[in-house]
Amino acid sequence: MEQIKGSLVRKGSLVMWNVKASLDYGELGVVTSVKELTLNEEFDVVWADGTMTEYDYIQIERNNIKVVKF
Repeated sequence: MEQIKGSLVRKGSLVMWNVKASLDYGELGVVTSVKELTLNEEFDVVWADGTMTEYDYIQIERNNIKVVKF
């Protein structure tokens, strides 16, 4: 699986949307790609409803996305 050294997620990680005020709270998704940038790391998630969204590591640090299974 694709992984960046020290990464918080890797390709294939199971994640959950963790914003309790959101209608999508608890929705599960799978990380489909991880991109290392100079000062940041971005990753794509395909959610259970079929949507794909790009995020950066700050979403994990803010606890908006929870890694369920690394």
